[in-house]
Amino acid sequence: MFRFRFSGQPLAMPTIDTLLVDRAPGETRVAALAGEQVVEVHYHHPGEPAANAIYLGRTGKRLPDSSAVFVDIGHELPAFLNCGFKPPVEGSVIYVRIVQPPRGRKGAKVAVVEEIEEASPRQSIGLVKPAPHPVQWCMEYYGDKVEQILVYPNDIDGLIKEQVSTTTVVDTWLGDGDLFDIYGVNEAIERALDSVIVLDGGARLIIEQTAALTAVDIDAGPMKAADANLMALEELAIQLRIRAIAGPVIVDLIPSRNRTAAIAQMKQLIADDPTPTRVSGLTPEGRLEINRRRLRPTLADLLLRPHGSRQPAPEAVAFEAVRRCVRAGLLAKSTRVVLAVHADVAVLFQGRLRSALDDTRLALKIEIEICMASECPLGYIDVQT
Repeated sequence: MFRFRFSGQPLAMPTIDTLLVDRAPGETRVAALAGEQVVEVHYHHPGEPAANAIYLGRTGKRLPDSSAVFVDIGHELPAFLNCGFKPPVEGSVIYVRIVQPPRGRKGAKVAVVEEIEEASPRQSIGLVKPAPHPVQWCMEYYGDKVEQILVYPNDIDGLIKEQVSTTTVVDTWLGDGDLFDIYGVNEAIERALDSVIVLDGGARLIIEQTAALTAVDIDAGPMKAADANLMALEELAIQLRIRAIAGPVIVDLIPSRNRTAAIAQMKQLIADDPTPTRVSGLTPEGRLEINRRRLRPTLADLLLRPHGSRQPAPEAVAFEAVRRCVRAGLLAKSTRVVLAVHADVAVLFQGRLRSALDDTRLALKIEIEICMASECPLGYIDVQT
């Protein structure tokens, strides 16, 4: 795997030159690569609140001793609006922009679009303008450097092509196997879900994400402290982006003679990060403090059960099952697929994610039978054609 190393030259993140787009009903995954290095992975769920989407909402009661109010935007969880002025009257209909997407049991954070705009109470609350598609977002920041975009299974509806310039080539992935497997994206995702990363030379980077902050520890192992710190910061700059880590990040550096050099090193490493990231400096105890804006859910929030669990989230398993059904239907050219999954996943296909399965049936013109597998792990998926 390609790495970048410090050798007297300014530190910098490698340039994004490839986008991989893995499409399936209900979820599209977009990976941004620099050579062989996976730098970012974006997940797109149509209809879900995402940063910069515009909603028409209705305000609720003002929170006690606060200028904040909850706003009903038609989502499961009300959004949170912190007004810097007198809060709108309860029941007001306003346009808001998603600043931070929902997380766990907390709704999205929103801001009023320009000024509070009056809207007819008869208008339905909900989505007015969707957030930029991840491909559009990536092209905005990396477009002039992107050399290829590979899409699986295809872009027959032109959805991906319309996100890019007319000169950008969008190719369909025609290879065998999983596109994300072939390019090492799934491996990078698995690595990013682990709290411990073993670095070249024997040092270790330990990343623990909590609801309040992300704590990072560096274990030098057999390496010199300064070398281990630098190598760990290089890896951390990548992991911040792959994991979509946001909020305060506290790095417990190994004591060394020139620990303050870590500030300049980290600033160089995050200089090309399109997500606003600030290196605040060292705390009185010598820990490096970083703050990164929350623009999308973290990888752990999307793929793992909450509260530090290492178990996969049922929704993540369900979307992976849909992808495997798509691949099986295309490769085997079968008219019938039998899908065996854990009961928690099967329940999702009977309810909230039923449309994803129905869209797969319609797109591939196949019959999909769901079987609840007994006494199996949550992540179990078996597809038979």
